[in-house]
Order: sequence, then C-alpha cells, then structure tokens
Amino acid sequence: MKNGKERVFAGVTDYVLSKDSRILVFKREAAENMQTVNRVDLDGNSMIVAHVIWQGNAASGFILDKPGRQLAFIAGNDKDTGDEKAIWYYNANMDKALPLANRKSPGMDGLEIEGLSSFNIDGKRLFFTLKESAGAAVAPKGVQVDIWSYRDAKLQSQQLAERKAGYARPYFGSGNYAAVMNITAGVVTRLQQDDEEWWPIRNSHNDDWGLVTKRIGDKWEADWSLPARPRYYLVSTRSGERKEVGIPFNGISPAGKYLVGDDGLGNFFTYELSTHIIRDITSSIPVPAGDAGFDKPFLSAHRGLEFLGEWLVNDAGMLLYDRYDIWQADPQGVKPPVNLTNGYGRRNNIVFRLIGDEHRTWHRGERLILDAFDNRNKQNGFYGMILGKAQDPVMLTMGPYVYYARSRFYLDGERPVRARDTAIYLVRRGSVTASPNYFRTTDFRQFFPLSHVNPEKRYNWLQGELVDFITLDGRKEQGILYKPENFDSSKRYPVIVHYYETMSERLHQYCRPGFSDGDINIPWFTSRGYLVFTPDIHYTIGAAGQSAYHTIVAAGAYLSRLPFVDARKMGLSGHSFGGYETNYIITHTSMFAAACADAGAVNLIGSWGSYERNVGFSLHHLHESSYYRMGALPWQQPELYVKNSPVFQVGEVTTPVLIINNKLDAVVHFAQGVQFFTGLCRLGKKAWLLQYEGEQHSLLDRNNKLDLTVRVSQFFDYYLKGAPAREWVVGEEPARRKE
Repeated sequence: MKNGKERVFAGVTDYVLSKDSRILVFKREAAENMQTVNRVDLDGNSMIVAHVIWQGNAASGFILDKPGRQLAFIAGNDKDTGDEKAIWYYNANMDKALPLANRKSPGMDGLEIEGLSSFNIDGKRLFFTLKESAGAAVAPKGVQVDIWSYRDAKLQSQQLAERKAGYARPYFGSGNYAAVMNITAGVVTRLQQDDEEWWPIRNSHNDDWGLVTKRIGDKWEADWSLPARPRYYLVSTRSGERKEVGIPFNGISPAGKYLVGDDGLGNFFTYELSTHIIRDITSSIPVPAGDAGFDKPFLSAHRGLEFLGEWLVNDAGMLLYDRYDIWQADPQGVKPPVNLTNGYGRRNNIVFRLIGDEHRTWHRGERLILDAFDNRNKQNGFYGMILGKAQDPVMLTMGPYVYYARSRFYLDGERPVRARDTAIYLVRRGSVTASPNYFRTTDFRQFFPLSHVNPEKRYNWLQGELVDFITLDGRKEQGILYKPENFDSSKRYPVIVHYYETMSERLHQYCRPGFSDGDINIPWFTSRGYLVFTPDIHYTIGAAGQSAYHTIVAAGAYLSRLPFVDARKMGLSGHSFGGYETNYIITHTSMFAAACADAGAVNLIGSWGSYERNVGFSLHHLHESSYYRMGALPWQQPELYVKNSPVFQVGEVTTPVLIINNKLDAVVHFAQGVQFFTGLCRLGKKAWLLQYEGEQHSLLDRNNKLDLTVRVSQFFDYYLKGAPAREWVVGEEPARRKE
C-alpha cells in the first residue's frame, strides 16, 4: 500500500496472516501429492520473498502466535504415503519447520492429534485437541440394534447422536479432548478426560486456568439423577494440576487475582488464586431469592443478580447488576456492597446497565454511560453517573426508540462505539415507525444523523400502541396493539392476537418485514389491513395452559370493546410454545374466528416421555421445570398433564384451525400435530395440517417460508376478511399433486 507494488503467489490453497499483518504464511501446491509451506516477512521489505519452511503432504490448520514469530500446523496422515499425523512447529530463528508431537509423544496416552486451537498468550504453550484412535471394525454381519438400559446414564438416543456428531466428550470448540503442550519441554498434558466438559478461563493477559465439569448423565436431569450432578475442577494449563471446587468458576479478573463463578441462581463467588480462598461476595446484597421474577420452576428462586465481567482497576472491585440497579462488590468480601445507582432503577422501574466496553477496566471518579430501559413505557435511552459512590444517575436522553438495552435479549439494539482517540460515539437508533440509522454524539443528549435509510416510507407501514388490561385471574398485563399507518378509527378491523410469553418490551422495536418461518410477520399483516395484538403472558406453575387462556381471552374481550375492532373477526396465531397455547385456548373458548397453531404440542403426557431427536436428550425438563411449567411428574399429578393437554378437550373446539407440524421437528414431534388433526377430523371439525418436507421446528427454506406466508394469509383472509376461499381451504388437495 505504501509503494503500489504487487506480488502474486500462484497455486496457494491456504494461508494465515499475523494479527499485525507483518507475517504471511501460505500453503502452495508444488506438485502432485506434494505441498510447500512458505513464510513471508512483510515488515518494511522492498522485495517480498517467500521462504519455503516445509515440504510434504496434507498440511492444514495453520496458526500463528500473536507476534507472528511462531507457527504450528498439522501434517501427515496421508492415505497415499501413510505419513503419520503430527504437529509441526516453526519459529523465526529456525530454517525449517520440525515435528513437535505425534501419538507417540509423552503424555499422549495412545490418543491421536485432532486439531490445533491456539498458542497461549506468552507463546510458551500450544493448545490443541486429541481424539481416540479408530475403533474396532464393524462386523460384516453385525446386527444393528440399540439396547436401552435403565443403567444408562444417558439415553441411547443421546449417546448415538453424540457419537455421530463426534462430541461424546463436549469441549468448548471442536474435537474430543483438550490438551496443551509445553513447547520447550515437549511434554503433552491432557486437560480433559472421559465424561468431562472443558471451558478455558482466560482474558487478554492470562490463560493459565480452565474449568472441567464432570458429569456422566445429561445436565437437564441433574435435579433427579445422581450421575448427572456436576463436579467442578479448576485445572492449571501450566501443570495440569486439578482442584475440586463447588462452583463453576469460568471468568478471571483483569489483573489475574481472582476467578469468578456463580451457582446458577444469582449468587456469585470469587476464588483468590494466591490463597485458594472461596468467598461469597453477594450474600449481603439485599435482594431476596425469587427477585428476578422468573416463572419457570427451575429459575423461580433466582435472585436476578448478574455479573458481566466488569472490574475496577487493579481488581479493586466488581460491578454487578440486580434486576434494576448497578452494584459495586468487593472481591475479597470485606467491604459491604454499594448500590451505585442508589436504588433509582428499582424505585422508578428502570433497568440500568453499563453500555459496556470490551477489555475495559474502570477508575473511581470516571464518568460512565448507562443504557436504560423503562419497563413502564418501554422507552430506551442513556443516563450518566460518576463511579465512586451511591448516587442517582442523571438522565441524558430517553425516548420511544431502541438504541441499546443490554439486558433485553429480544431488542435489536447495538452497543454504542467510542472513537479511539476522542469521546465521540457512534450510536444506532430505530423505532417502530423508522428503521435503524446511525448517529454521532458526544454527550448522549444531541444526536446528529450519519445515515438516512428509511425504506418503510414507501409502504403502508405500521404504528404501535401500549395497552394495559386485566386478565381473567386479576393480573395486570400489557400488550402492543399494532395498527396500519393509514389507520382509520371510523372503520372496523380484523385482529390477529399473536403471543409468546412476554413481548411488550418490543413496543419501539423496528419490525422487519419478511416471510413467516413459524411466527407471523407483523408488518406484512398490518400493511394488508389487519390489527395485530401481542399481549404479555405470565404463568402459574402447574397451569401454563390456563394462564394463557386467562390472558388471551381477557385480551380478546378488551379488543372486542374497541369501536374500530370487528369482534366477530378475531384470530389467534402462535408458534412453538405459542402454538401449544393456541391449541389450548381453542379447546376452551369459541371467541375467535380462526386460529393458526405452528409447531404446538397437544399431548403433554406423550411429549414428556419423548426425546429431542437431533441430540437425543429427554424432554422431561421442558415439561417439569421449563416452558410447560408442570412442576411435577405425570404419575405425581396426572390430572395436571391431562388438564393442560389440548388433545383431551378436542371435542370442545369450534374454531377453524390451521396446524403446521413437520416430520423432522426434533422437539414437537410430527405425531403431536397428527394427533390433534385426526381428532378434529373424526369429529368433523374444520382443520388443516401443513407439513413441509425437510423442515424442522422452524422453516429454513425460502420457498417454504413464502408458501407458508401465503397460505396463512389466505386462511386468515378467508375467515377474518371474507376473502374468496382458495381451493386448498374449501376443496381437496390429493397427494398426487404434492409436487
């Protein structure tokens, strides 16, 4: 780029460039079954010369250390030459690369090299993965039978899926077992054994530790299966030494003094590396169990505390969050925690988080920018505060936009980016009526536009309105009522009620147009003259279906009283758990004129006893402690499972229903849709079932998404807008016409 000269290397099939762009390494096909590895020094050379540092077969997996002085790659295991697979090594002081390790090296335990991961930070060690040697040959007439036993720690389905996928011993990355090699000593240390998961604990300055989790069964069965209960070990990547700990420590402080972990319920602990002392650093934060407000049984006791890896300089303090506010905690547990935002968030129902800055530590007295999300009106913006003592943060801007809300998973925000050498920030902002654009700011009060992308101006777009209503069981809930941009209050509109747990936080979220992959696309329907209502649903354990019924029917009653709503033309739509809720609701009310249930379960007893078909684990946890929220086993409270299973009330259905279930759905098996459909058919109910070949829980193929979008639109148009019926709705579609 300095002198405009170009050098071309022909026949290159693989390459790697150092992080500072000074060293280039590439593989070149030299001749038939022969390759060369070449190194080029790009730093200030007027003549760019490639030096051949290796010649042979099957070279791959090139990695450089951070300065680019060391290179490692894998070569050998060539089917034509029979060369043994080995790790090759080169540094800037060598003329040629030399073999570093193979399956006969000390510490390999008879395993084979799988792949390279990275050099460690100081370049003295090399991380890589191992695999077992090829197993016994398949018997020519061996019987292909799966033998399921009550002694199995994991279901045969899960064992087979893991064996096929090659992750019988999970590792953070690829391969079967994590290992490390001291480059000078030439000794391999295996970090991971059978039935162990490996997680490196590292930051930009320290990678001396890792966490091993040992369990024999599946993690979702840990609440009842003894082998599935985890045991945690801290492992030194220098020596391989292990120490069992009761907490999964998976983070390290910037100065390397502490490891950090939590118990999964919002209680955080530090492990002081110099003393090996474990301390509970959040016990004195006055936030009770259950404060997070989760209504799934396995999270009901969560305190809502979280730690996102933010520290004061020299590990002097940690910044944590409760449901609303920011806390400073002492990693040694001596000084009492300080609520830095002074409880302002909890008092005003506003969620605060630092906007975040990777690889950053904070100084006392430093000005911090917080992102803020107001739970009452769903506005998003920024506040400011000075780090050091408890104080009310100062509002900089709040409005009906989405900037960035770090605590909100479903919001399409983007972290503000600070310029390298000055306090200028790049900020993205969007709203329900305007697609996201970029702005420049220095104070988070004034924003100067840098882009002007507004495709929605060419269409009949939408507007969103926050609605408060009371459920049938007395809960206060909120929802979003989406209207067409050209909404006319003197007209009467059809409504589609669409739901999935809580959605009101998306009030100011830009809704991107697109095809349906299971969920309906809101801009598509509002632009075609529909209202769409998305209510929040909160749940009572043991009554997930009834909780949805109490909310959705109350929402329907609220909507039906609005003068611009046609109460006879209200429809339902839900996907996955929302599909289950659709199935439940139409077995308990005739309020709605049409319903679309995509990938929804109907028989909780049957689905409780099945397994996830992609990875093979049991689906017990989804029913007992997660989405379906039964909180009990089928034989403990069978009436709960029957009461919450729509298939047992199929005779009560009067609503025409479009069911979508696919044969490859790994979680909501095709049989669930078929059970509901055949039951409805037997009773002469109006029901249709769509099954897309090659699709799973959500559609991936573009043509299938288009087809689903069209058919769902035709279905609702017929029942909610009085449009002419399509042949597939009122006639027959024989199987011979499938293609």
